[in-house]
Amino acid sequence: MSKENKYQQVIDNVVDLVGGEENISFFTHCVTRLRLNLKDKSLVQEDAIAKLPGVLQQQYSGEQYQIVIGNAVAEVYSAITKNHPSLNAGGEVPENEGKKSFSINTLFEIVSGCVSPVLPVILASGMLKLIMILGTMFGIMNAESSTYFVLNFVADSAFYFIPVMIGGFAARKFNASMGLGMMIGAMLIHPNFVSAVAEGTKLTIFGLPIYPGSYSSTIIPAILAVWIMSYVEKFFRRYVPDMVKAFMVPLLTMLVMAPLTLCLIAPLGNMAGGYFAKALLFLINNVKFIGMPIVTGFMPFIVMTGMHMALNATFFELMSTIGHDPFIIAAFILANVFQGVACLGVALKTKKADRKSEAVSCGVTAIFGGVTEPGIFGITLKYKTPMYAAVLGGIAAGLAAGFMPTICYNFGLF
Repeated sequence: MSKENKYQQVIDNVVDLVGGEENISFFTHCVTRLRLNLKDKSLVQEDAIAKLPGVLQQQYSGEQYQIVIGNAVAEVYSAITKNHPSLNAGGEVPENEGKKSFSINTLFEIVSGCVSPVLPVILASGMLKLIMILGTMFGIMNAESSTYFVLNFVADSAFYFIPVMIGGFAARKFNASMGLGMMIGAMLIHPNFVSAVAEGTKLTIFGLPIYPGSYSSTIIPAILAVWIMSYVEKFFRRYVPDMVKAFMVPLLTMLVMAPLTLCLIAPLGNMAGGYFAKALLFLINNVKFIGMPIVTGFMPFIVMTGMHMALNATFFELMSTIGHDPFIIAAFILANVFQGVACLGVALKTKKADRKSEAVSCGVTAIFGGVTEPGIFGITLKYKTPMYAAVLGGIAAGLAAGFMPTICYNFGLF
């Protein structure tokens, strides 16, 4: 069955089954899921959506309705938005969207929405680094060559310019101007600012002292700044006359946000990220043998709630503050491998050809691609025993990793 035919019923029917275009306030996708913010949840026909061919799972994560498709989600999203062009820009998040009661799920959803689109960039960077390592290891590439030099700065650019990318995607998440969001991120890593900080030059803006922070490879400062910016921009859009709104709104927004970001928001975000990383390091250094098996063993359930995306923020902070990650990527890799092996176990045991094919695909995707949602929702959770095996294996491996000095300096394959 072709990919198009397999998901055709999803493409044709899912918008109507969630209440139509008018019921969708925001529509996007991540690595494996369609993500929808809906005005009226009572209009969603969850049972009908769950029965559509190609739908692995459907669930709510915080206030967001998620439909798990798997690796073909980008093509499905593209086909849906082609049929419904008004959804292509994501839609507008309604004014009361930000007034919902705060919960830990809300926080995870925010971080996930800002960080998730950046992950392909980070994976590309990791794979490039892996190619360079293997190339020099097997004598195919010279570390002194121009090719190595170019690939190195191409790979490093992913981490260095994360504030710019996060700024843009955070603006989309908070229903603000993506251009201004990227500008917020860009000013944090502008070469003149970086040089002034490195040289110890004291900077001020409107007489206010600017904190001499280093923001390359960070994400929390940009997310916080763009969140505040979304309210500032909305304020000016409401009160600035229409005839000058096109240039006055961005001008006034940046005049407010530049001092606010450089003097207060970004430093607080940087400090918060640093302290969180230090707290995690303290936990790892003192009770890693407890923390590691818990995270590794129960990672499938963390993934099911979407909270795993928030852990990527901590990974970025660790890489930018201490240059390596002693915890998160190891937990991810171990959990991915056990989820994949559980799927391959099902493929080995089952007699049904279609189930065998699906299980092999899910297993390979989890082990080599690091995407476990198809395996979790399509295989291990469905048959339960493979999930028990994956959890127990993760706990055992987490104990081993917790007692040993497990360190990640880079990542790519596996």
